[in-house]
Amino acid sequence: MSKILNSCGKGQVQNIIRFAFWIGLRPSELIELWWDDIRDSKIWISRIRTDHSKEPEVPKTLADYRTLKILHEVKKALNSQKKYTGEIDEHIFWI
Repeated sequence: MSKILNSCGKGQVQNIIRFAFWIGLRPSELIELWWDDIRDSKIWISRIRTDHSKEPEVPKTLADYRTLKILHEVKKALNSQKKYTGEIDEHIFWI
């Protein structure tokens, strides 16, 4: 993991890779993650976006709605990403 992260350089690419390594979201969940989804030291999963959708969709099953604990490495990626999208976009990552 460290070799991959080091090869990403600094910035948004490293942030999203670090985040993805440690959080375990599906790609459809990751691309539709908003800053407002972070509450109470958890990430709340309630939207997805698939390649054929132009708008966010709801998850397919009730089990797909869930909360995930924010681990140290996830928090590190979010804190670093905040300077890129935290004040200018609702999405955490621009994909």
